[in-house]
Amino acid sequence: MSIFSRRVHNLRKGRGYTLQQLSKLIGISRTTLADYENESRKPSIETIQKLANVLDTTPDYLLGLTSNPTPQKITNDFTLLKNQTKQLHWDGVPLEEVDLEQIHKILERIVHFGISQKRKGEKQ
Repeated sequence: MSIFSRRVHNLRKGRGYTLQQLSKLIGISRTTLADYENESRKPSIETIQKLANVLDTTPDYLLGLTSNPTPQKITNDFTLLKNQTKQLHWDGVPLEEVDLEQIHKILERIVHFGISQKRKGEKQ
């Protein structure tokens, strides 16, 4: 059994889905899903993405490109970054709360500038 087939099968079973239930959720027939699990067919990129979404994993995990089945949550929450780190330093010097707030403001400006430049480029 290929990595993809095994991982889809194991995640489906682990999440408590039957072939019929999962196939309905992603918009394919039960036999098509069974064919994916039995390696008789290969799914499209869109189907792999749908499977990953419903099974709460990533396409990379399903395809064997990573061993981590948990999708990484993308956030722009600077507070989360600060809370995940015991102490941030710059060149060996601990940063104070006021420093972190300034860094946050600068990062926001850089990101907003980058987004506006990208939009300008798309309009041209």
